[in-house]
Amino acid sequence: MKGKFGVKLVANIFIILSSLGILFSLAGIAGTWIYKPGFYQGVFSAVETFQQVMTTTDAGLTVLDDALETTRINFSTIETTLEDLDTTFGDIVSSLDSTASLVGDDLRLTIIESQTALESSATTAQIIDKTLSIIAAIPLIGANYKPEVPLHISLTAVAESLGDVPTSLETVEQSMKDTSGGLSVLQTNLAELAENLSGFDQDLLDAQLVLRDYDKTIKDVLTKLDKLQNNLPLYVTLLSLTLTGMFLSFGIAQACIFIFGLAYRKGDQQIVYLTHPHPEEEETNLAKEI
Repeated sequence: MKGKFGVKLVANIFIILSSLGILFSLAGIAGTWIYKPGFYQGVFSAVETFQQVMTTTDAGLTVLDDALETTRINFSTIETTLEDLDTTFGDIVSSLDSTASLVGDDLRLTIIESQTALESSATTAQIIDKTLSIIAAIPLIGANYKPEVPLHISLTAVAESLGDVPTSLETVEQSMKDTSGGLSVLQTNLAELAENLSGFDQDLLDAQLVLRDYDKTIKDVLTKLDKLQNNLPLYVTLLSLTLTGMFLSFGIAQACIFIFGLAYRKGDQQIVYLTHPHPEEEETNLAKEI
């Protein structure tokens, strides 16, 4: 009796568990197809939302790329202007150096030489003036020589008026040299600024290349999302069929266990041999049955 009770208990456990398994399998199959539309709609909405995010990001990258391109054009214009200024200032510096050399050396020396010549001429004119005055004083000759301002005095006045000119020319020369030096510094700064702008332009170009790589990646993602969105019904159906097959296989296995549990509870146990057993095995089996 105890043996039969134990057999029935085990059989009942098999039957209960397999029944639960069959119910779970049926519930899984039913739930798969019941929730299929909702699952499809949820996935579709998620894909659509992600697609919108990618589209917005792509538009933002396009705007940023356009802004960088505009900045590069502006920098290029500024760089060209600075290079032209650098050339202009270089010409001005060269002209100032030449002019300063002309004013400080050639022109100043010319003024000094002219002043010296005027002073020499004034001395000669004074001698001539005295000579003419003596001649005019001789009654027999009767020369009329009474200038308002003797020539030597005029020449001396002109020579004296040129006295400050060399100093002024030296001052002008120094001012030109100072201006030339300042323009040289400015020219150097402009050249450095143009070089820095050139470096900025390269950095902006590198940033544009990175943005275009991002844009290409996003466009690839959008293409794949479009493909996923178009094939989503097929994928959801295939997933549902796969789950149905898994639940069905599990249900069939539980049905087999259920049938085995029923047979085990009834005690109908049969041993089937694919080949006829040996006589020794037959005797052993008979002995076990007795």
